[in-house]
Amino acid sequence: MVDALTPHWPADAICTVSVTGFSATLITPTAIHMLSGRDQPANTARGDDPVSLWLSPGRVLVVGFTDATPPAGNFVSDLTHGQAVFRLTGAALADILAMGTSLDPALLAPGHCAQTLFAGVKTLLYRHGEALHLHVDRPLAAFVAAWLAQAATALEGFSPS
Repeated sequence: MVDALTPHWPADAICTVSVTGFSATLITPTAIHMLSGRDQPANTARGDDPVSLWLSPGRVLVVGFTDATPPAGNFVSDLTHGQAVFRLTGAALADILAMGTSLDPALLAPGHCAQTLFAGVKTLLYRHGEALHLHVDRPLAAFVAAWLAQAATALEGFSPS
């Protein structure tokens, strides 16, 4: 039985939410690999393409935007088709973050990453250029896309007094 409240969205669909001051776009990195046996300082993001994101001691996530070559290492798992990545931008980004998580945005300075709940979903957040990237498990992407659309719509007509 299909739950009418659960949005259904094909894995290869293009999703964009755009309102004044905020944009969320589903992007498709060329490759996402989890690498065990390599360590880097906690909560750090290293590099640009690929970017290496700390997950836990001895475990990093390597995200390639142009090169699909798996990173060298003892244990490499391909997660490319298991994760969805949203690119979030705009002046209202801090407001959307505040609606979705209690994480201090200062923790998301360039070169850092954070694992947290966002809209009740386990996520990985980090800065990439001018954007904030949000990784979620692919089966939860439709829910996150719907949540982002609802949050953006709620902010669209709001002006602080």
